[in-house]
Amino acid sequence: MTAMSAGRSASSPNSTAKVDAFGVGGVELYLRLEDREYPLRSGLSLIRNVHKTWP
Repeated sequence: MTAMSAGRSASSPNSTAKVDAFGVGGVELYLRLEDREYPLRSGLSLIRNVHKTWP
């Protein structure tokens, strides 16, 4: 069930709507060059508040 199908609007920036899944497939979180990793802040901000809610 997504926020929209639950009857809640996710359009407000202050919305606390809940969703079952949010796909971020193909998003790079780090740029790896030789032996170093560089974080990509735009990708990391997408997953900042992601957490597991099921057992």
